[in-house]
Amino acid sequence: MIPGHPARGAVASPSRVGTLRRANAVLRQLFAQVPPSKIEIRLVPLVIANRVFAQINPRDPEWRSQLREEQIFKSTSSFAFAPLPQEAIKKLRHDLETSPKREGEKNYDQDMVRLLPGGGPAAQLPSDSSAVDARQAKILLQYDAYWDDPRDNEPNTAWVEGMRRDLGPYTRGAYINYHDSLIQDPLISYYGANLRRLVAVKAKYDPDNLFQYPQSIPTALAREQEVALRHLD
Repeated sequence: MIPGHPARGAVASPSRVGTLRRANAVLRQLFAQVPPSKIEIRLVPLVIANRVFAQINPRDPEWRSQLREEQIFKSTSSFAFAPLPQEAIKKLRHDLETSPKREGEKNYDQDMVRLLPGGGPAAQLPSDSSAVDARQAKILLQYDAYWDDPRDNEPNTAWVEGMRRDLGPYTRGAYINYHDSLIQDPLISYYGANLRRLVAVKAKYDPDNLFQYPQSIPTALAREQEVALRHLD
């Protein structure tokens, strides 16, 4: 959490299997760079950890009572293939400290960057072994903002996109699970060099483009996508 901004911060979501000693060593490195305002370490089953991260009572989950039909959100992402340098961390902190004020009566004020670790078995396979090519990424950064008043749509959307843009020099690509209509060349960002093969599969099995949605795989590459892919080859 950012001191002085208790609902804004970077969330590290470790998902590797290992010893508590190894976890403490990794956390010490993280805390040396960004001192937290609160530390809570527990060894729990994955299902309990997921409930804690979702802010649900882990022992007596009431999922439906937590739903907020009026809540609006914006998410986007990028991958870091090397540890973030100090200047990148400073930019993240500055962005989190300057998130927009809300007009809505219910100020959710949940602005964050989730740092989702890469590595593990996923990184042991080649990048062309599946659709997503960012298997060698060290960190998946997920940029989030939540609000409830439509008057806040524009400033919050611009803030999230600006944070991704600020981290652009240190990251690349985006994760397909966080669709972002504002990303330039979204299919290149999601699939990288794998896009060419995915388009070939689409053209073979769905030549009439029956199964489609915004940012779905097309039956043929656009000219600008061909140019972008040549730069990746």
